[in-house]
Amino acid sequence: MKHWVCPDTHNGHKMIKKTGLQRLIDYALTKKQIMVIEGNGRPAKSMYIRPVVLMMMPFISIFLGACLMYVYMPPQKHENLQPLLLKLEQQFKEIRSKLSASEAEDAINKAQISSLNSIIQQQQGRIEQLQQKVQVFHSVLEARKGARIQILQAAIHIDTPHALRYHITLVKGGNYPRHISGSLAFSYHDAQGDTHTLQFKGGHPRLPYRMETHTFLQGTMYTTGLTPIPAHPVIELIIYNHKGEELMRKPCTFEISL
Repeated sequence: MKHWVCPDTHNGHKMIKKTGLQRLIDYALTKKQIMVIEGNGRPAKSMYIRPVVLMMMPFISIFLGACLMYVYMPPQKHENLQPLLLKLEQQFKEIRSKLSASEAEDAINKAQISSLNSIIQQQQGRIEQLQQKVQVFHSVLEARKGARIQILQAAIHIDTPHALRYHITLVKGGNYPRHISGSLAFSYHDAQGDTHTLQFKGGHPRLPYRMETHTFLQGTMYTTGLTPIPAHPVIELIIYNHKGEELMRKPCTFEISL
């Protein structure tokens, strides 16, 4: 009786033939012992390592190197932004320079406008003064149509309680006589009802005048020996002719600065 032995079995187990790739994988994953031999031939250290780790080391080194290059060397597209950044910075400098020039020009324009406004105000003040003078001369011309002296202005400006400034405008009506003269005085009525004559410079109670058509009189009068003048005193202007006869009287207006 013959016995048959299957060539693909060993000890009763069927043998499977491995390919070359499978053998390479098994080799790479199988632990290998590495021993360090001292000079006397005795083993000093030993360790186990899989060959696959050694095989992966080059790839790991390449990967780490690529990561370091990415971190420390910016991509090429970032370098392409540098000219654009420089251009934007230059444009910003130009805009800032134009803005500074515009602000300086605006400041100059404001200063010129302020100066022009000041000039306009001065001119307006002069125009008002001229208009007042024109009105006065119109009033003078109108008063000239009459036949006697007229008082166009009798204003008093209180400087101090004992000193007053006066402004008087007298007009002679008609053309005959050519010149007239006389004097004027200021009469002060106090709170007790008493009447006092104010004094001009030098202590004179009357101020002489002479005119052909009209005259403007101004100066200072004093309340010597009297109590201080109140804020709204009652003062009259009295006009006399060359004979000392009273022609007219008129209450004065006041410009108070106390």
